[in-house]
Amino acid sequence: MSSCDGCAAAYVPLRSDTRAPFYASLLANIANILLEPLLIFTCGWGVMGAAGAIAIAQVSCTQGACSAARRQGASEQRGQRAD
Repeated sequence: MSSCDGCAAAYVPLRSDTRAPFYASLLANIANILLEPLLIFTCGWGVMGAAGAIAIAQVSCTQGACSAARRQGASEQRGQRAD
């Protein structure tokens, strides 16, 4: 389980929202799929490129989950439900 999965798993019971963690994980996986070949083969970084791609993907997942939590928290303060 990656740190992004842990963040997403902790987010679901607190907010009863399954879409935001899904999209955050999807964004991380797409970023990883696109960046790994680019950094490993095109830039010639090898294992360091794979590590960099994973780090960038994890940051994008965390950013996506945090921005969704902020967005939903702001709408709950106004008495609206974020969909």
